[in-house]
Amino acid sequence: MRVHDSYWGNKPAAEACATLRIGGPIIVANIAQIALMSLNLAIVGALGTDVLAGTSLATMAFQSVLLITTGILSATIPLMAKAYGECTDPWVRIVQILVAGVATSILLCLPSWLFLSNLTKVLVSMGINPGTATLAGDVAWMLQWSLLPNFLYIILRSLFSVLQATATVAIVPLCGVAFGVIASYIAVNGHGVVPPLGASGIGVGNMVTMLSIVAVFLLLARAETRKQRSPDKYSIIPRRHDLASIWEIGISIGLMQAVDATIFYLANILMGRFGEPSLAAHSITSQIYSTIFVVAVGIGLAATVRVGLTAGAGDKHATRRAGWMGVFLSAGIMGAFSITTLLFPDFYVSLFIDLERHESAAALQQARAFLFAASFALLLDGIQVGAIGALRGLGDTRTPMLIAAFGYAGVGLPSALLLSIGFDMKGVGIWYGMDIGIGVIAVLTLLRWRGYSARI
Repeated sequence: MRVHDSYWGNKPAAEACATLRIGGPIIVANIAQIALMSLNLAIVGALGTDVLAGTSLATMAFQSVLLITTGILSATIPLMAKAYGECTDPWVRIVQILVAGVATSILLCLPSWLFLSNLTKVLVSMGINPGTATLAGDVAWMLQWSLLPNFLYIILRSLFSVLQATATVAIVPLCGVAFGVIASYIAVNGHGVVPPLGASGIGVGNMVTMLSIVAVFLLLARAETRKQRSPDKYSIIPRRHDLASIWEIGISIGLMQAVDATIFYLANILMGRFGEPSLAAHSITSQIYSTIFVVAVGIGLAATVRVGLTAGAGDKHATRRAGWMGVFLSAGIMGAFSITTLLFPDFYVSLFIDLERHESAAALQQARAFLFAASFALLLDGIQVGAIGALRGLGDTRTPMLIAAFGYAGVGLPSALLLSIGFDMKGVGIWYGMDIGIGVIAVLTLLRWRGYSARI
């Protein structure tokens, strides 16, 4: 059903429901993927700390590649949303965008495979122990074959998000992850079913997960295609215009995510200057933060879809309303989480360490301080993610990328250095410094959305 046929009216509550209906399943799917990687590491952890160390290096490299490349592919979301909103017969355009997305996925695989297949050499050149580097390289080699299914998953999830097929977006990834965890456990340990692959077995689990999700998505997409028109009317040759559009929009998203990841990686290195308790507390706080942040990402993607749909339909008032609702929902939900971290820090920290153990006292004290500082960043991130999501719905990605680069590299990192070292605030100074950087990004992206939306 078309967006301008099914739009739920002009009331804010209706727009909020429409946004949450799209964003909720995306949040569930993202949490499922986080759970898959965490459970895979838990399975490998039983093999020993040395194996876990090598596996962690491999998964970090793999996730870094995914972060940048899927950022590029996420450009399919606003393109499909706009096509679905503006065309009386949108399916041909959507299939054209899908074909271009698949072609882009194959192109992205080539440099990604080259990097991951040579990870051992990269790590050794960085001074990592050769044994650990070799193990990491073996795991990365197995993980790399799930890249293409991961890319196809992002494209197909974009499709079903635009179609507002909420059950499909949420349930299929959940089932795939459950299936993949079982596959990882068997592949790692064998248990008489298959020869044990050790840590490399998580690559098999990841492959099984993504292939099963993509297979179901493709079957559902084919069923949708048959409802729309005969499959023989579609071309499998990507159009140059669609490829250019994906790269034009997506490269800024990928670069923004790369800058984000790089700054936080540098923050991790800087935190190591202040001792193991600070590093442990930072790890705990980062894990709590990144898990909650998934909620904002889901709402931001929903805002992209809603803005794209309404902009494509030519409804300027609905477009502005969709964008502002994305900002308000993202900021409101993240603000609520911010309050809970302020009021109940021990609850969150207790998920990772035993509060009663004497050995945990130093890390606990610092984790409380870090979480207090991080609570402000949660609210600010909610604002900027909502605003950036709305801007992406209009195809505006370059300016938000430049704003993010300035906020993180030009303000956040220097502030973290100044507060942690210059003012001797140590670890907590890093978090307050990042608060300042994220705050600048939140203000500037909000102003950008206000100005850009006023001109449509």
